[in-house]
Amino acid sequence: MTTESSKQPIRVTDTLLLTIISRYGPIHGYGMVQTVYRLSEGDITLKEGTLYPALQKLEDRRLLTSRREDGNGRPPRRYYDITEEGRRELSSNSEEWRRFSTAFNQVTKSNSASQRS
Repeated sequence: MTTESSKQPIRVTDTLLLTIISRYGPIHGYGMVQTVYRLSEGDITLKEGTLYPALQKLEDRRLLTSRREDGNGRPPRRYYDITEEGRRELSSNSEEWRRFSTAFNQVTKSNSASQRS
């Protein structure tokens, strides 16, 4: 999925994770999984095989930071927080999503109306 203005794919998982971390961070991976599931009313389920590599890539790009905390008798957890660069990326991605969503809705609305004629 690309947009005309950027010719870059809209990064669905990146945008979703940056949004969750921005709103609820610092947050650990399992907390992200639970939050996305709850907010999407079960329609979106993040899998570990998608989540942790995506978080690592975002951290490598300096869009988020992480810190490891003792689990108080449980395994330690890694908490993620968004950086200023991450906030700028999120803002840009969110704007791309709004444009794409508007265009998609126009196309599908127009398509269903023309099929009825």
